[in-house]
Amino acid sequence: MNKQSDSAILRLGTKGICIIAVGPYGYKTIDEFRQNGRTDLGEHFTELCIELDRFDLHTSFLLFGHDRQKHGKLFQIDYPGHVVDCNVLKYAVIGSGYDMAMASLRWPPPMTFLLEDTIYRLLEAKFSAASATGVGEATTVALRNRDGLVELLTRREIEEIKKIWKRDVADVPSPPAAIEILENSRAVKRAAGER
Repeated sequence: MNKQSDSAILRLGTKGICIIAVGPYGYKTIDEFRQNGRTDLGEHFTELCIELDRFDLHTSFLLFGHDRQKHGKLFQIDYPGHVVDCNVLKYAVIGSGYDMAMASLRWPPPMTFLLEDTIYRLLEAKFSAASATGVGEATTVALRNRDGLVELLTRREIEEIKKIWKRDVADVPSPPAAIEILENSRAVKRAAGER
């Protein structure tokens, strides 16, 4: 990542924190707070600095866009402005459903990065993560091309794909051949108390 974009993202994060944390004290920027806070607030300045050090939004954001050459770029921004470059992996997951969604994306077969396959795999990851606390069932898919055109999949399209996913992936029983091997396994029989 170049210094300029990194700096812009960090300034954006700092400004957001400023509005929440020092805005009520009349400061528009962290720099203004640092420059004038000690004089304006006296002893309360140190208390506020300690409080700001403890402040945590407990949130992450995914930032997506295109560079000047119209190549897609993806970054994760964690509090307090820590930036993770996700461009090598070409996808990212955040939130309470992270483990389930990431496991789904890494499950064979590997992603092809063809558009339709990528959309399906991302939906599959979202459906897998839906049971995590705070994720929920509602799903919106916004597609943005390198020229800035934004399109949404319809609710009907998403629900149809979800039905196919449930039928072909989520509700598929364990393979009978694998169950037979386990039923005949000496270790399984002994663990179950059989001799």
